[in-house]
Amino acid sequence: HEGVYLSGDVMLDAMKHFLPMANANSKVLESLSLSAGNYHLLTIHRAENSDDSRRLAEIFSGLSASPLPVIFPMHPRMKGILAKKDLACLLEKAWQIKVIEPVGFLDMIALESNANKIITDSGGVQKEAYFLKKACITMRDETEWTETVTEGYNIITGADRTKIVDAILHFAPVHEPKNYFGDGLAGLHIAKAIEDYLK
Repeated sequence: HEGVYLSGDVMLDAMKHFLPMANANSKVLESLSLSAGNYHLLTIHRAENSDDSRRLAEIFSGLSASPLPVIFPMHPRMKGILAKKDLACLLEKAWQIKVIEPVGFLDMIALESNANKIITDSGGVQKEAYFLKKACITMRDETEWTETVTEGYNIITGADRTKIVDAILHFAPVHEPKNYFGDGLAGLHIAKAIEDYLK
């Protein structure tokens, strides 16, 4: 359509820019005694999960079936919720879940890029997993990023223990992802479109 420009996603620009920096400078894997591909990465922050004791119990129970360690950079709000609702015991029952302090941007990219699978309820992390060609398990009942599901890189489990276990044990992409989100030069395409419009 006239006046509409397909630029791509600036989040992909950021990933392509910062991934080499993360690989070169992050020491997070070393500090946690991790090796590439031998752990899963977990993020939970959405209220639909963190504020619901039943959903949290299902999620942590499902994660306890993981044959690999599950690295969990826990947000302070989540820590407070677990303490307030006396749910810390859920984590204690799952030796696989290794809680760590929140990490910075480059360390997070390093953890994502070296994970076996990424388990999340974050919209942004779903896309980052796709950019990095990682299997993503989304603990929500829907996703905005339907392309990632269509391409077989993202599976929606909600907080269903059975679905989470099955995804951890069996879900894996089978082909290269399409570049739905552009070529990593969205910023340049946007600037060019604005420049052309103003001429």
